[in-house]
Amino acid sequence: MCRTGSLIGSNTWHAYDLHVLPSLHPHRRNELDHDRTASLIEELEFLVEVVNDPALLAAIAVLRDAASRVLRDPIRSKNFLIEGP
Repeated sequence: MCRTGSLIGSNTWHAYDLHVLPSLHPHRRNELDHDRTASLIEELEFLVEVVNDPALLAAIAVLRDAASRVLRDPIRSKNFLIEGP
């Protein structure tokens, strides 16, 4: 499980046509299956290439690393949980 607030302003994800990040609710529990977790990681890796904000890059790294641990888990049915503050 990863706890996070609103990571990125909505203008950022709309500008880059992201799909998973905008669907995450900043104050409720979000549960992503294996495929959506993989898509989230792709979106986060893309953002690392286009943003230039050290605080945002640090937050992205935390979320990406947590999601990556779930994907590496041998139990494929395990979902990635993200909760707001």
